[in-house]
Amino acid sequence: MPRAWVFNLDADDELARYPFPYERPTAIDAIIKKRLPRALLAPGDVVVGEAIVAIDSYECAAWCPTPLAVHAWRHAGLRPAVVPSPEVLRSVNHRQFALRFSDSGVESRFIESAAQWDEWLLPHCDGTWLLKRPFGYVGRGQRKITLPMTPDDRAWAAASLQTGGFVVERFVRIVKELALHGIIKEGRCTWGTLTEQEVDEHRVWRSSRLHRDVTIEKPVRDACEPVVQALVDTGYFGPFGVDGYLWENDRSVLQLNAVSELNARYTMGYAVGMGNATQRQ
Repeated sequence: MPRAWVFNLDADDELARYPFPYERPTAIDAIIKKRLPRALLAPGDVVVGEAIVAIDSYECAAWCPTPLAVHAWRHAGLRPAVVPSPEVLRSVNHRQFALRFSDSGVESRFIESAAQWDEWLLPHCDGTWLLKRPFGYVGRGQRKITLPMTPDDRAWAAASLQTGGFVVERFVRIVKELALHGIIKEGRCTWGTLTEQEVDEHRVWRSSRLHRDVTIEKPVRDACEPVVQALVDTGYFGPFGVDGYLWENDRSVLQLNAVSELNARYTMGYAVGMGNATQRQ
């Protein structure tokens, strides 16, 4: 059956505010219209807001099934799909959720208080680090800093602590960006094929292609299996993507960080990674 899609690419903004109401800024609405991931559309699929021929002939689909997406389905006269609760969506998309699966060499840690930040800073007096707010997309909500911090860096960190904290991790030399996608149904995961991503200087996605090096794909998938279990245990089901990368440490030794980011939703590279499986979902 064809699907009626809601492409709420700003789902992270909504989840960051939940349970408080979120109203999409006009500027974001314009950006979404320019970036619609039409590769996810199978023949016969439509985008909610565009022409819908017969209400009963569509299944509901969304970039991320947030409350606003469910409202959009209802507003279009569609019966909403069964989706994870907003609380589950917020939990699994929060950057802290995936930290436990990250490569220890990256030294990722979630900071949620001024005391924790002071504790972290005490033994760290130099180096380049990346600060990331709990929710963000297209490079937003991130800041690269070099210790000691500038006044602007301190102000950014203080503002982030007031709105939920941030992740701090070592800023590393990335050799290759990777992503592995899957979909969870009834507690079971269907995996796609490992992809290689092209990103800009802010690590914003530009394109994806299949990466068929089995020597890398197997350890990536093995590292992602516990992520799937954590998603299932939390009550999540549906599509997801795990971003990772190959990086060089200070001794120029290549290392794998298989779990850098978790996107419990569709992604721009999902159609490439899942191939024909995308059309069957």
